[in-house]
Amino acid sequence: TPQPAGTLRVEASELGYRDLPPLSDLNLNARIEPGRIALQTFTARWQGANVTAGGELPVRMIVPELPRGGRGIASWGSNWLTSLPNEPRSATLTARVTGVTREALASFVNREQLERIEGSVDASISAEADGFSLEALRGSVVLDQASIDLADVPFRQTVPTRIRFDRGQAHLEALRWNAQGNELRASGTADLMGPTPAIDIAVDGGLDLRVLGAFASGLASAGVAQTSLAIKGPLASPDVIGKIEVMSGELRLETPGMLATDFN
Repeated sequence: TPQPAGTLRVEASELGYRDLPPLSDLNLNARIEPGRIALQTFTARWQGANVTAGGELPVRMIVPELPRGGRGIASWGSNWLTSLPNEPRSATLTARVTGVTREALASFVNREQLERIEGSVDASISAEADGFSLEALRGSVVLDQASIDLADVPFRQTVPTRIRFDRGQAHLEALRWNAQGNELRASGTADLMGPTPAIDIAVDGGLDLRVLGAFASGLASAGVAQTSLAIKGPLASPDVIGKIEVMSGELRLETPGMLATDFN
């Protein structure tokens, strides 16, 4: 039975999908083997960030299985699928995204808010799947390096932020960010595949309230909020249960003009 073999090379100055910002400077090299397509190199730029990746895709995952007992081309196709190697059984992907800056948010955040955000992020992605669905996906996203300034408040992660994906579940395994001595922590899970996608996240620690100015125009705030919250329920409208204690709070509104200081 003839077996596929060859190479695939793609170069594109720009590649887009629907309304998402396009990839640019794309370069892809792959090797086609009897049982798999090996992604040897993939490089591109996206919103100013650099993307590199490699992996493999089993031919069995992209060729539909034909019914047995067919004739002609159906019979040939069935025999060909049977002759393919059993391995690999799963598709794999490893990727690095480096140099992510506020430019990545330019298509999603208005210009006034964007000017209040600075920072850079490098991330590692690994994934494995034996089908084309969230239920078949296992993998992780790790922020290897991340520093973000929101309204001039510097946030730095204490440990690499890590999210693990497993068969339709997303697990926030590590999130600890420090802003000038105030550390905010979060952990929990999200069910992405149930009849009603839901989350169960715990958040605790201190939050510098100056960051609110990065998300709302005409507003300035100060002080520290000590939080102990549980966020549970449907992903679209979860319940937030717990307490927030504000110390040395300050709030200024431009419209209507209002000032509140030293509240707790």
